[in-house]
Amino acid sequence: MLRKIELERETVKIHVTGKKMRLLHCNCGLSILFMTSGIQSHNTTFLLNFYFTFPTFIFYSVFLFVLFLFYFFSEKLAEIKPYEPCYKCEDDWKEHGGNCYYFSTNSSSWNESRTVCKTKGGDLVKIDSEEEQNFLRKNVQQKMEIHDIPFWIGLTDLAEEGRWLWCDRSTPLTFWRFFEPDDWKGKDPDGEDCGRMGPLYWYDNSCKRSHRSICEKSISPCFNTPESND
Repeated sequence: MLRKIELERETVKIHVTGKKMRLLHCNCGLSILFMTSGIQSHNTTFLLNFYFTFPTFIFYSVFLFVLFLFYFFSEKLAEIKPYEPCYKCEDDWKEHGGNCYYFSTNSSSWNESRTVCKTKGGDLVKIDSEEEQNFLRKNVQQKMEIHDIPFWIGLTDLAEEGRWLWCDRSTPLTFWRFFEPDDWKGKDPDGEDCGRMGPLYWYDNSCKRSHRSICEKSISPCFNTPESND
């Protein structure tokens, strides 16, 4: 009888133990399932965050890189000294009012003098204002002595007697001396058809006479190189 009771206890114990084992097995399965589900949920969240944040990350990375390049090249460009335009007359020419003037030392006829001016890139001077006349007069006075040879200017009435025009055929201001122009024919039967400049005023004279001359041209552009700026 006692043996039977002990056997029943063992059976119940085993039965209970089996249930516990099954419960433990079930609990472990659920735990593993929950753990696995947690991992999957975590991975899903990570992937979702990655997909949504990665384009933003790329955008800001590119933006910052562009800013860096802009700053870098701005600094480099600031260090470069540009070729700055300047304006300068050649040697032996005088600058005034955006033009260059050459006072020749050789004497020749009006036509020959004009040819010389053209070979130098200009023409016989055209006087457009009283201010320019005063500038030229001061220079002529410095270069002329009493009874010295005057200077041809780009004024003539060869095309039509009495109608004085500059070489570009524009009508001049007049700074003639009193009683000039007079077209005197005492030394040349063709008269006096070309203008010349003395220490104060203009005179007409035979175009065949030899005088010095004043050439004029626009001021020449030049460029300052980085070495010349140092």
